[in-house]
Amino acid sequence: LLSHRDESFLPELTRANRIYFAHPWSESDRVVIAPPRGFQIERLPEPVNLDIGAAHYLSSYAREGECVVYERRLVVNAISFSVDQYPAVKAFFDRVLQADSASISSKQLP
Repeated sequence: LLSHRDESFLPELTRANRIYFAHPWSESDRVVIAPPRGFQIERLPEPVNLDIGAAHYLSSYAREGECVVYERRLVVNAISFSVDQYPAVKAFFDRVLQADSASISSKQLP
């Protein structure tokens, strides 16, 4: 649906050097999802709110009539992270990937 990665942003378990980003960045997405004819949305994922100080992620789902509105925001304000910060930064991006991969369940109407 969105052009996000299908694999971990930071795949290595450990790191020997700092993480460096060329610049701070942010991503914002808002998508309205309509179920196919004859189906209804059954269950929505829980909202996710992650904050590690230098990076923040928020995703939410809301019902609007028969549709679902999905909103997502990722903000990375730092350009450099030390080797000691790597486990927290990796865990953050791994959780972002997990949240981005959440599924909306639907069921067929009788």
